[in-house]
Amino acid sequence: MDPETSRLVMTAIITATAAIIAGVGGATLTAMINRKNTTDTLAAAREDNEIRWHREVSREKELWLRDTKQQAYAKFVSAVTAAASNAYTIDPTFARNALVAFDEVRLVAPREVRKAGKKLTDQIVKIGGLISTRFSTSPEPDANEDALRVLQADISQAIEELGRLTRVFVFLARQDTGAEPEAPENRPEPEDATGFTSSPEPRPGGI
Repeated sequence: MDPETSRLVMTAIITATAAIIAGVGGATLTAMINRKNTTDTLAAAREDNEIRWHREVSREKELWLRDTKQQAYAKFVSAVTAAASNAYTIDPTFARNALVAFDEVRLVAPREVRKAGKKLTDQIVKIGGLISTRFSTSPEPDANEDALRVLQADISQAIEELGRLTRVFVFLARQDTGAEPEAPENRPEPEDATGFTSSPEPRPGGI
């Protein structure tokens, strides 16, 4: 084979080899890019799934806490109402039920709602003490007429205050659970409600 032919053959071989290498290299590069894109897509999908899962768990927790609060608040208000309605029976069961219901409120409520509930239970205990004193006082008109009159006035005032405290509690409980606000005539005075929200959170073991 003469030199010129050899040169042409070699040139053809080099050209063909270069084409093959270029084709293989291009295919390899394309495969690598496609693989990276697939990996990125899977990673993004996995991240989206994790974010969605955490969001759903957080939402379920919020709903559970809201429902638990609503049940505890409703049960407590019902027990307080029963205690007030049956105060003159001198049956401690109703007051005890209110105290037990308040324990459930303390487990889930923020501090301002717990403070409002504590004031309610204190008022129930106060009313019970006043009525017990009323019934244990001698009915002799000459000896205790004035004292009984004053005591009855104290009882009436205490029951009226219980109604006000109940309105405050309901107002704060509805705020806490995101419920629709009550009609204006059933809402407490602004100063009544804000008095429960001005204090900092208590140390562990507080209300």
